[in-house]
Amino acid sequence: MKILRKLASNLFDLVFPVECLGCRKDGVFVCDECLRGVKLKKDFPCVVCGREAFFGRTHRECSRETSIDGVLCATDYKDELVGKMIRTYKYNLVRDLGPSLGWVMMRYLRGLMGRGELSKQRARKEMLEMTPEFLRFFTPSLVLPLGKGEITNRIVHQPEKPVLIPVPLHARRLRERGFNQAEILAGELSKYFDWDVQTDILTRKKYTTAQVNLKADERARNIKNAFDNNAPAFAEATAGKKTRKTNLEIKNRTVILVDDVLTTGATLNEAGMVLKNMGAREVWGVCLAKD
Repeated sequence: MKILRKLASNLFDLVFPVECLGCRKDGVFVCDECLRGVKLKKDFPCVVCGREAFFGRTHRECSRETSIDGVLCATDYKDELVGKMIRTYKYNLVRDLGPSLGWVMMRYLRGLMGRGELSKQRARKEMLEMTPEFLRFFTPSLVLPLGKGEITNRIVHQPEKPVLIPVPLHARRLRERGFNQAEILAGELSKYFDWDVQTDILTRKKYTTAQVNLKADERARNIKNAFDNNAPAFAEATAGKKTRKTNLEIKNRTVILVDDVLTTGATLNEAGMVLKNMGAREVWGVCLAKD
């Protein structure tokens, strides 16, 4: 199978010579200049209602509608170059674009980590509580304001590293495509931030129709119950009358679900429900592009 894919790749290069998807420069799928020119998103819509939310955190009143605590998207799928890169990466099977797309996501997250809201020496307590922990990871320890009766400021230390989990493909889809595009993106983020990637915790048990041409309600039905825990990796834990399978790798930790494109959030919601049931404290979505 690998030999066939290599032959197909070589044939593709002969028929369609490699050139930048932006400026058509020879020899690369996207040149450095075009890649640096990708516009990063500046808004933070709630994944449920679409209204502005603090660093993408799901509004409290919307949290009943989703398992996801918040979503961050690096760029816009409607951007001509971004759309071309993702389609070439995902459907033309050009996995060599993975590192470039991962760099866009890294650049976006590092930009958020450096924002003034996170670096102020006397940040408000509410602001810190609302900010995703993983965005504070590379920010110098923050100082909370003095409370009534307190003599010294309370230091907010950097949190525990999050766990990156790429949205899995069904085994059949993985064989068809040859790689999981989300797994490559997660791997790139892991290199940049030294965050752990776990690919054996979440599995996709249901082969689904491609979501791309479906309406919102159709997407929700199509993806419903598509994910499951990877049973061999789990230990039984009993709480009262309920028994659930938890995973020590993610229990009481923040999990970042990595995917390439966010549309309605239905896929993240289904995967998030499984992860929350495993014991994850928070589940965030970090996606390359918003459609």
